[in-house]
Amino acid sequence: MKTSKAQVICQNCGKLRTVVGDKKPEKQFLLEAQKTECGHCGQLIGGQKKAG
Repeated sequence: MKTSKAQVICQNCGKLRTVVGDKKPEKQFLLEAQKTECGHCGQLIGGQKKAG
């Protein structure tokens, strides 16, 4: 299966994170990357705090 890779800066801690996911159009992939949990601070990369 093809994968996409994007480097996204976490809005919470400012660390550069590499997000890997299924192959999608880049815009859609980046939107999904925003909802990915940052491995460094544990919050969502897009800046939203995790529910809970």
